[in-house]
Amino acid sequence: INYKESEIDTLKKQLAKLQQKDTHPIYEHYNEIVLKNERLLKDNNQLEYKVKQFEEDYDDLKIEHNKLQLEHLALKENYRLLETEYDKMRITKERLEADISEIKDEFELSLQNYQNSLVLLKNSQDIRKKLQ
Repeated sequence: INYKESEIDTLKKQLAKLQQKDTHPIYEHYNEIVLKNERLLKDNNQLEYKVKQFEEDYDDLKIEHNKLQLEHLALKENYRLLETEYDKMRITKERLEADISEIKDEFELSLQNYQNSLVLLKNSQDIRKKLQ
Protein backbone atom coordinates (compact mmCIF):
# COMPACT_ATOMS: atom_id res chain seq x y z
CA ILE A 1 0.00 0.00 0.00
CA ASN A 2 1.49 3.30 -1.04
CA TYR A 3 0.69 6.46 0.88
CA LYS A 4 1.85 10.00 0.37
CA GLU A 5 3.73 11.77 3.16
CA SER A 6 0.78 14.11 3.70
CA GLU A 7 -1.55 11.13 4.21
CA ILE A 8 0.87 9.60 6.70
CA ASP A 9 1.07 12.88 8.63
CA THR A 10 -2.74 13.13 8.65
CA LEU A 11 -3.03 9.59 9.98
CA LYS A 12 -0.46 10.31 12.69
CA LYS A 13 -2.35 13.45 13.77
CA GLN A 14 -5.61 11.53 13.84
CA LEU A 15 -3.96 8.83 15.92
CA ALA A 16 -2.64 11.40 18.38
CA LYS A 17 -6.12 12.96 18.72
CA LEU A 18 -7.73 9.59 19.24
CA GLN A 19 -5.19 8.58 21.84
CA GLN A 20 -6.05 11.69 23.86
CA LYS A 21 -9.77 10.90 23.94
CA ASP A 22 -11.51 8.41 26.18
CA THR A 23 -11.54 4.85 25.02
CA HIS A 24 -14.82 4.12 23.35
CA PRO A 25 -15.39 0.89 21.39
CA ILE A 26 -15.55 2.90 18.16
CA TYR A 27 -12.30 4.69 19.05
CA GLU A 28 -10.72 1.41 20.05
CA HIS A 29 -11.71 -0.13 16.73
CA TYR A 30 -10.48 2.96 14.94
CA ASN A 31 -7.18 2.80 16.86
CA GLU A 32 -6.83 -0.86 15.91
CA ILE A 33 -7.34 0.05 12.27
CA VAL A 34 -4.82 2.89 12.56
CA LEU A 35 -2.27 0.61 14.25
CA LYS A 36 -2.83 -2.06 11.62
CA ASN A 37 -2.44 0.60 8.95
CA GLU A 38 0.83 1.76 10.54
CA ARG A 39 2.11 -1.82 10.57
CA LEU A 40 1.14 -2.16 6.92
CA LEU A 41 2.92 1.10 6.13
CA LYS A 42 6.00 -0.11 7.97
CA ASP A 43 5.87 -3.43 6.13
CA ASN A 44 5.38 -1.57 2.86
CA ASN A 45 8.41 0.62 3.57
CA GLN A 46 10.49 -2.44 4.39
CA LEU A 47 9.36 -4.15 1.20
CA GLU A 48 10.10 -1.02 -0.83
CA TYR A 49 13.58 -0.96 0.71
CA LYS A 50 14.06 -4.64 -0.13
CA VAL A 51 12.89 -4.05 -3.71
CA LYS A 52 15.23 -1.08 -4.05
CA GLN A 53 18.10 -3.14 -2.61
CA PHE A 54 17.27 -5.98 -4.99
CA GLU A 55 17.27 -3.58 -7.94
CA GLU A 56 20.67 -2.21 -6.88
CA ASP A 57 22.04 -5.74 -6.45
CA TYR A 58 20.61 -6.68 -9.84
CA ASP A 59 22.26 -3.65 -11.46
CA ASP A 60 25.57 -4.58 -9.82
CA LEU A 61 25.21 -8.13 -11.11
CA LYS A 62 24.46 -6.86 -14.62
CA ILE A 63 27.62 -4.73 -14.50
CA GLU A 64 29.64 -7.71 -13.28
CA HIS A 65 28.07 -9.89 -15.98
CA ASN A 66 29.04 -7.37 -18.66
CA LYS A 67 32.60 -7.24 -17.32
CA LEU A 68 32.79 -11.04 -17.42
CA GLN A 69 31.43 -11.08 -20.96
CA LEU A 70 34.11 -8.61 -22.04
CA GLU A 71 36.77 -10.68 -20.29
CA HIS A 72 35.41 -13.80 -22.00
CA LEU A 73 35.59 -12.11 -25.41
CA ALA A 74 39.15 -10.97 -24.71
CA LEU A 75 40.10 -14.53 -23.72
CA LYS A 76 38.48 -15.92 -26.87
CA GLU A 77 40.42 -13.42 -28.99
CA ASN A 78 43.64 -14.27 -27.17
CA TYR A 79 42.94 -17.98 -27.72
CA ARG A 80 42.32 -17.34 -31.42
CA LEU A 81 45.62 -15.46 -31.68
CA LEU A 82 47.43 -18.29 -29.89
CA GLU A 83 45.87 -20.83 -32.26
CA THR A 84 47.06 -18.76 -35.23
CA GLU A 85 50.54 -18.54 -33.75
CA TYR A 86 50.50 -22.30 -33.12
CA ASP A 87 49.52 -22.95 -36.74
CA LYS A 88 52.36 -20.73 -37.97
CA MET A 89 54.85 -22.54 -35.72
CA ARG A 90 53.54 -25.94 -36.83
CA ILE A 91 53.96 -24.98 -40.49
CA THR A 92 57.45 -23.64 -39.79
CA LYS A 93 58.33 -26.90 -37.99
CA GLU A 94 57.08 -28.96 -40.94
CA ARG A 95 59.13 -26.83 -43.36
CA LEU A 96 62.23 -27.15 -41.19
CA GLU A 97 61.76 -30.91 -40.93
CA ALA A 98 61.43 -31.10 -44.73
CA ASP A 99 64.58 -28.96 -45.13
CA ILE A 100 66.47 -31.14 -42.66
CA SER A 101 65.35 -34.29 -44.47
CA GLU A 102 66.45 -32.82 -47.81
CA ILE A 103 69.83 -31.76 -46.40
CA LYS A 104 70.24 -35.20 -44.81
CA ASP A 105 69.48 -36.89 -48.15
CA GLU A 106 71.98 -34.61 -49.92
CA PHE A 107 74.58 -35.30 -47.25
CA GLU A 108 74.08 -39.07 -47.48
CA LEU A 109 74.34 -38.90 -51.28
CA SER A 110 77.47 -36.79 -51.02
CA LEU A 111 78.93 -39.20 -48.47
CA GLN A 112 78.14 -42.14 -50.73
CA ASN A 113 79.79 -40.33 -53.66
CA TYR A 114 82.83 -39.63 -51.49
CA GLN A 115 83.06 -43.27 -50.44
CA ASN A 116 82.69 -44.35 -54.07
CA SER A 117 85.45 -41.93 -55.02
CA LEU A 118 87.68 -43.41 -52.32
CA VAL A 119 87.01 -46.91 -53.60
CA LEU A 120 87.78 -45.80 -57.17
CA LEU A 121 90.95 -44.07 -56.02
CA LYS A 122 92.05 -47.15 -54.11
CA ASN A 123 91.26 -49.34 -57.10
CA SER A 124 93.21 -47.07 -59.41
CA GLN A 125 96.16 -47.10 -56.99
CA ASP A 126 96.00 -50.88 -56.84
CA ILE A 127 95.98 -51.05 -60.64
CA ARG A 128 99.01 -48.70 -60.82
CA LYS A 129 100.88 -50.82 -58.34
CA LYS A 130 100.13 -53.91 -60.37
CA LEU A 131 101.24 -52.19 -63.54
CA GLN A 132 104.50 -51.07 -62.06
